This record gives sequence, C-alpha cells and structure tokens, in this order.
Amino acid sequence: MSDYNYEYATRSTQQSMGSLDRATKNNKKKPLKIFIGFLAVLVIWAGLFWVGYTYAINYINESQKLITAEIASINQSNMNTIDNFNAELVKLQAEIQSVNKDIVLVVDQLSFIQEELELTGQTMTGSDQTRQALTARIADLDRQLDELRLQLIRLEEAARVY
Repeated sequence: MSDYNYEYATRSTQQSMGSLDRATKNNKKKPLKIFIGFLAVLVIWAGLFWVGYTYAINYINESQKLITAEIASINQSNMNTIDNFNAELVKLQAEIQSVNKDIVLVVDQLSFIQEELELTGQTMTGSDQTRQALTARIADLDRQLDELRLQLIRLEEAARVY
C-alpha cells in the first residue's frame, strides 16, 4: 500500500505541478490575448472611423457641388429677369419721351391758337362762328393735353414699379 500511496502522491504532485505550469502559461498568454484583443478592437475602430470620415467628405463634396450648381442656376435666372426688366424700362422711357414730345406739340399749338385768337380778336368784328370754331379747337387741344398728361403719369408710375 505504501507503493500505491507513493505513486498516487507522485501522480497527484505531478498533476498539480502540471496545472500550475498550465496556469502560469495561461497567465503569461492572458496579457498577450488582451493586447491582441485591444489591437483588434483598435484596428476595427480605426477602420470604421476611416470609412465614416471618407463617407462624410464625399457627402460634403457632393452637397457642395449641388449647392454650387443651384446657385449658378439662380444667378442665371436673376440675370435673365434683370435683362427683361431693363428692356421693359427702356421701352417705358421711350414711350415717356414720345408722350413728352406730344405734350410739347400740343402746348405749342395752344400757344399758337391763343396768339391767333388775340390777333383775330383785334381784327375780327365779332363773327360768332369763327369764335366757336376756335373755342372748339382749343377745347379739343385742352382735352388732348389732359389725356397726354394722364398717360405720362401712368407711364411714370409703371416705370417706378419696375
């Protein structure tokens, strides 16, 4: 029995020494496993960061291109609108000048008629038909002058709107 106990004790000691060696080896491998795990997590995190960063940069660049194109389109539209307004303004200015010329002509005609009336009044003996004709002509020219003034006011208001 003593041999049996000795063998058992020896085996038991060897097993416990083997367990101790394994524990020591596991303890030595444990920091290495932790380092490798940490390194793997770090590499994965860096990869995810890089993918996110490149995606964000591409998204910003594409957005900037779209915004730049939209701004260029709006600028072109604004330029076309300004050109149209300028063309309308030139037309209105030309029409205002034309109406002003008409007003000057009517005023000149009225002045001429008034002068003739004064001259005619001095030499006339009182013909009612001539006076009525001249009065009708003066009234007609006054009406034309009023219409031209109204047109001028409307054109000036239209020019202010543009």
